[in-house]
Amino acid sequence: MPVYQWVEYAGKLMYDGKEHPHIYGFRYFDDKGKLLSTVYYENMEIRSGKKDLDASKTKILPYPGDATIELLNGTDTLLFFHVLESDEFKRTYQGIEYVRMPAVYFETNYNVGFTSDEDVEFSIRKDNERYVVTFTGTPVPFKLSPSCKGEPGKVSFLNEEDGRIYFVARDCYLELVNSEDIQKIRSLRR
Repeated sequence: MPVYQWVEYAGKLMYDGKEHPHIYGFRYFDDKGKLLSTVYYENMEIRSGKKDLDASKTKILPYPGDATIELLNGTDTLLFFHVLESDEFKRTYQGIEYVRMPAVYFETNYNVGFTSDEDVEFSIRKDNERYVVTFTGTPVPFKLSPSCKGEPGKVSFLNEEDGRIYFVARDCYLELVNSEDIQKIRSLRR
């Protein structure tokens, strides 16, 4: 894999003809100026409406790993974690097709915010009013949040702290039917 040399803000996510202002895109370039990829990120405080940030006026700071970035706007330093499922790495296991979903956790060692964890493999199917999400052989029942209007759409990320699976639409997520299933979600961490 080539290593990027330059990162620049690319704008908000446009998906299904709609801008999603809580999802930020960044372009990664190699040392010759060739575009390597555009990657999308979120921040929990921005998703929840507690903060807003003009990313075009920020400095991108180095952060360990490649799935979390840190932005500084002069007063705030915010962590952004990688989002959006990847259909690129589909695989079938025991007759179920899985794709990857980014997962995040709260970094308690430094109390800095949510950071990216390793992606998890998942498959979602609707079963009457419930959703069954299978994580590589482990099915977990979920229900759609009351704030989600209509079908949920594209998955953004899994929050390993509360077990919610967030979609691109800002107020749309799946939550656990059984609170004790949070242990199944947390056991996905390696």
